[in-house]
Amino acid sequence: MPPKEWLESGSVGRFWGYWHLKPVELEARISEQEAVAIARVLRRWFRSKSFTRIERITKVDQQGTITHHNIRKRSTRMNHTYGFITLEDSIKIAGDLRRYLHLLRDKQ
Repeated sequence: MPPKEWLESGSVGRFWGYWHLKPVELEARISEQEAVAIARVLRRWFRSKSFTRIERITKVDQQGTITHHNIRKRSTRMNHTYGFITLEDSIKIAGDLRRYLHLLRDKQ
């Protein structure tokens, strides 16, 4: 959320990033099987968002003609490792994952 003073001034303009925030870290004991299951869920969630980026490619042919092409590339973060993600509503996702873990444990 932007600072209250910015909202009161009538315009926020561009607003992103963070200042002096500390990450919230919690520990929980989970099995390797549960860690793999959670990583799969988060990886699928990440892919479902279809995060892409535009890359501008410049090519020069043999006659010296310069052409520019924009290509869309899918993000490859979280493909092969547990990695990390930044979440807008991390508390909700954490609650959903907690319920998912309880379901996994009930099946065993």
